[in-house]
Amino acid sequence: DKDRKELLKELSSEATLTFFKEIINTGKPIGCIGYGLVSLFQAIESRDGNWLFKKFNVTGVPILAECRESHFSHLPFIVEETVRFLKGSFITSQDVVCDFMIVDRNLITAQNDSSLMNVLKNMAHLISEDPSF
Repeated sequence: DKDRKELLKELSSEATLTFFKEIINTGKPIGCIGYGLVSLFQAIESRDGNWLFKKFNVTGVPILAECRESHFSHLPFIVEETVRFLKGSFITSQDVVCDFMIVDRNLITAQNDSSLMNVLKNMAHLISEDPSF
C-alpha cells in the first residue's frame, strides 16, 4: 500500500488538483470511459491524501475485465481496486462487456467503449442544462 500511495502521489500536481477542484465546484461535466478513470486518480489532496472524487459513484474497467488483458501483470495498479483504496465507490456490472455507465452529479463514468454513445448523450444533456455554456 505504501508503494501505491507513492505512485498516486506522483500522478498528482497542484495544476491538476486545481483543475479538478474547479470542475467539482462549478459543476462542469466531466466524463471518463474505461481506463480514462485513471486520470481522476490525480485529484488527491496533497495535505491530507483525500481523493476529491471519493464521494462520487464511479465505474471503469472492472477487475474481471482487467485480468483478461495480456498486459495485466504489468499494470501499475488495478482501476477498481485503486478506487476502493482511495475510499471511493466503484460500481460494476456483472457483464463486463455490456453498455454500463454511472452518472453521479456532473461526473459520467463508463465501464468500456460500448457506452460511448450514452456517455456523449448524457454529456450533451448536462451541457445543455448549464447556462454558462
